[in-house]
Amino acid sequence: ADVFTDEEAARMIVSDHILDTITKEPYKNALLDDYESYVDDVMTENTFYLNEKGLVVICNPYMVTGDAAGTIEVEVPYRELKDMMNADYVLN
Repeated sequence: ADVFTDEEAARMIVSDHILDTITKEPYKNALLDDYESYVDDVMTENTFYLNEKGLVVICNPYMVTGDAAGTIEVEVPYRELKDMMNADYVLN
């Protein structure tokens, strides 16, 4: 809640990035049957960090993919979040 001024809009952008990442190689063959229904759960885990490029969301095994896919890091560029992000948290 401290990071975003519009958390709902940010969640939508992050969800789109998660879906885009996990539906491509090397993850697409490891997806759980109803993975789309679990994408929002990834963000409730509060497993993310900020780096010089943007927000990095961590998808742990069994959230949207099987264990074989391992931990997935999804990077969302600051340029896509800047309008809904508290400027104090933008690192670049």
